[in-house]
Amino acid sequence: MRSVQLVTCTLLLTLHVASPFTPCLTSGVRRLALTGRSHLGYPPFSPFLNPTIASTATTTKLLSTPTPPPASAYVASTALITGTAIGAGVLSLPQLSLPLGFIPSASLLLCSYVAMLASALTMAENQISLTPPALRMDPSASPLSYSQQVNKSLGSVGQKFATGAYLFLHYAILCSYFSSGGGYVQKFSPTPLPPLSTPILYAIITTLPIFLLPMQTMASVNNLLVLGALASFVGIVSLGIPSADTSILDIPSSLPDWPCVAAVIPIFLLTLVFHNVIPTVTKNLNYDRNAVFSCITVGSSIPFLLFLVYDFTILGNVPDFQSVVDPIAVLQEAGGPNGELLPDLVAGFCFLAITTSLIGFVDGLQTIFNPLFEKNAQKDLIVPALITIPPVAVACFGGERASKASVWKGGE
Repeated sequence: MRSVQLVTCTLLLTLHVASPFTPCLTSGVRRLALTGRSHLGYPPFSPFLNPTIASTATTTKLLSTPTPPPASAYVASTALITGTAIGAGVLSLPQLSLPLGFIPSASLLLCSYVAMLASALTMAENQISLTPPALRMDPSASPLSYSQQVNKSLGSVGQKFATGAYLFLHYAILCSYFSSGGGYVQKFSPTPLPPLSTPILYAIITTLPIFLLPMQTMASVNNLLVLGALASFVGIVSLGIPSADTSILDIPSSLPDWPCVAAVIPIFLLTLVFHNVIPTVTKNLNYDRNAVFSCITVGSSIPFLLFLVYDFTILGNVPDFQSVVDPIAVLQEAGGPNGELLPDLVAGFCFLAITTSLIGFVDGLQTIFNPLFEKNAQKDLIVPALITIPPVAVACFGGERASKASVWKGGE
């Protein structure tokens, strides 16, 4: 069973990490063919050229410097990246770190962060370079979706493959989010709720504001949710670090087993997923390359540092560290060294982390579906239905399996 999970996670990882580079590398080769040889006195290497991309690249050079985005847009975009990344693996991280120990897992997480940051910056560069000037100048236009980026570089065949992988990854993670979020709705409810109703209630609570509220209002709501997650995290750290067992910081005398390392690397990479909001972030920051790159770096570094401290706090407060299967579950059930307060803070933090990340994944699907139904009068009904109904149905009728599977997708 573990081998099947490892193969599945590795496939998801390959589809997600490799896909941002593919259109960018292809368009980069074409831009090099257009401009690189001319610097050496040679004509462009015409076999690589696509007239549409060549024209876009030439016109883009004529654009003036982008208007610097307002500070509020920068803050909102940073919060969107932070919130999206926080939820994707905060629940699974301590459990995955157990077989390795804190120091080896922290080292692997650092390597994963560097890889995902490079992937995100590459995708942002691709987003800026391939967006037509007319689309940049139109504030009402939807940003260029990932699917459209691939179509510009690889054609319709590549677009179908990449879009299928993108949708599969997003729906898989949303299934686990609705299932896990429904579990927290049940936990916070004063009276027991029917199991089938909790994913539906969680979906209503979280997705209706996304689809109904104006964009600026929803950005403010997301900012508050991220602040709430950070505040609960500060509470966890302030209570947990003083009582944490610092012996987990000792450098292990032997290297961890390779099967353990191979099993967690794909999950650690998926833990730091926020690439689906890059089209929205790029548009909100007026396609200003410096602002976009800075926002991505700052926004992604916050959850990375948070993960390290959170992992240490949880593992350091779990008794009988080596024999625990799920440290968060043990801490919540036993109460930990700080009575009931620390488990409640952990539960609140996990709920907010899932919710902020769900907002980012819904936004990622919106960038795919909105252009497809741009001219359909029923777009405001079709797009929300396509995004929510399939994963909610899976969460309702396969909730236990979705919740268990979310461990291997970086979701729980």
